[in-house]
Amino acid sequence: MFILLGYTLGNFEIHDLLYQIRSAMNKGDVFVAVAGVGSSKWEERAKTAKYDKKTNNFFIHIPLLLGLGKDDVEFSPRFKNSRIEFCYVLKKDKEISFQERKVSFNKGDQIIVAVAYKQNKDDLLNIFNMHFDQVILKVSKDGSTALAICKR
Repeated sequence: MFILLGYTLGNFEIHDLLYQIRSAMNKGDVFVAVAGVGSSKWEERAKTAKYDKKTNNFFIHIPLLLGLGKDDVEFSPRFKNSRIEFCYVLKKDKEISFQERKVSFNKGDQIIVAVAYKQNKDDLLNIFNMHFDQVILKVSKDGSTALAICKR
């Protein structure tokens, strides 16, 4: 049995990941995954994440490692293109030097640090059916989460 919990599936290119998982399975093995399903819940989650200090604290190290300061960027997650995009927007022009090279950022530039894809229920079912012989997909009452049980 292969188990992938915690909405992790949405953080990867789904076809490549499912191909790799199926390739590692033997006939009769089972794959279980929890996936986020595109819904208004995820749009709301993206809006409220802007004010979530834990989420910002988790991602802020990326612009800091680039040489930007906390005062240079604003955390600005959003729901766009069937995915949550966690990004930082530059508050002002900034030039960074690294290994004798310079990179210029302009006010308003966006740095996407993570994405989490949320397919709709029918697309998710079709994707699982492309990779597995038997698929059961159960969706939560609010339509935001799916449990997939797939057999090779």
